Amino acid sequence: MRRILFIVISVAILAGCNDYLLEHQGTYQTAYMVNNQAMLARLSINKFGAVLVVTDALEQSSSVNATITHDMEQLDFAGVSECIDVADRFECTLEGQTITLNKTVPMAGTSLEELAGEYQLLNDYGVATIVVADSGKFSTNINGCELKGRLSIDADALVIKKLKDSCDKKVEFGVAFNSTENSAPESLEVFVSDHVLTGDWVKR
Repeated sequence: MRRILFIVISVAILAGCNDYLLEHQGTYQTAYMVNNQAMLARLSINKFGAVLVVTDALEQSSSVNATITHDMEQLDFAGVSECIDVADRFECTLEGQTITLNKTVPMAGTSLEELAGEYQLLNDYGVATIVVADSGKFSTNINGCELKGRLSIDADALVIKKLKDSCDKKVEFGVAFNSTENSAPESLEVFVSDHVLTGDWVKR
């Protein structure tokens, strides 16, 4: 059985709570076609924000963050997509068509202990090692910049809080997910908008 765990990455907790995000927390997804090519859209929402991840038939993925306002009534993704909530699903415009993303059923939880270990980060910036402790604390050094943070589980998502970048790179809300086969995660696919943490975290 394949399990998908969505992981939320954030540099800081938003001041106060956003009612729209709280009311629609969860993961939504659907498969659709573009020019006879299969596509997969995933939408992850929790109190920190919302991220839309689109994956094509070649398993090439891209992500975009929603613009968050206190009086928001829908999700706007930087001109790439707009998503409107309809009951327990979202209708999103993508590639000139409207697709319906259905809410997924939460899978069995993954503990911080299962995520602990050493990961190798692979992306365009090169290769780096990320160490995750049983407590959820993690650290790495990428291009001379030291990154530290903490993982915690919140609303069926794994949140990265208190992220510190010694190079003072602004870190936006991001999302990651892992696939497992009845076991601890072997890799994480991480999306943090325009940041060196983006890429595959492969567990050693």
